[in-house]
Amino acid sequence: MKQNFVLKLDVSSNEARVAFQQPVTIPANSELVVYWTSLEYTPGADYLGDGFDIQCDLPIRQFTNYITETPSNAPAVELPIIMSIPPSEQADLNADDPAALPTVAIRVREPHVPVSHELMNNEQQINSITFKLKDFLNDRQPNFTVSNMAISFCIKTCMCDKNKDRY
Repeated sequence: MKQNFVLKLDVSSNEARVAFQQPVTIPANSELVVYWTSLEYTPGADYLGDGFDIQCDLPIRQFTNYITETPSNAPAVELPIIMSIPPSEQADLNADDPAALPTVAIRVREPHVPVSHELMNNEQQINSITFKLKDFLNDRQPNFTVSNMAISFCIKTCMCDKNKDRY
């Protein structure tokens, strides 16, 4: 079973929610595959250095430690990050002149290999999904305002080997 989603969402306070007309069933031990995401936001100074984490309320187990906030040997924290959009490779080319800033910036991430998450869940039905946008470096509210977001993903029955060693 495979369910494809392409969602275009209005974002308010860096949070977006989609409600479904019918409940969506997520099979046990599913796989979530994210194909691409796009964000439209109001840039500030050094906007090319901005990065985003997109979190959602699906049962994702993603571990991270934010290197700017904690020492590199600090324990990782479990966060439901569906996709990260790292800072631009051209971050050093930022204009210091505020008049040179665009009024709207768009960031797109479409990885060559889609991002895959093993959900390790029981079968469940959901009526909505909430997405939260956080700063890429520290899991705090970003210093920019996102107005629109689009994301493409699918939820499918996982063909993963559940008996393999976990690290």
